[in-house]
Amino acid sequence: MKKTCLKDKLLKGMAKTARQEAVKNANTACWVYHHQDKLPEKVKDLRKF
Repeated sequence: MKKTCLKDKLLKGMAKTARQEAVKNANTACWVYHHQDKLPEKVKDLRKF
């Protein structure tokens, strides 16, 4: 019984971290999208929107 509880905690922690990363990436993508004119040329080449 303890083992499954531990697994649940671990998975919840991983899910939380993954969600935070996803939100951060989404925010970055939004920022890049809205500030395209201010980006340096190199970044414009790398962008794949």
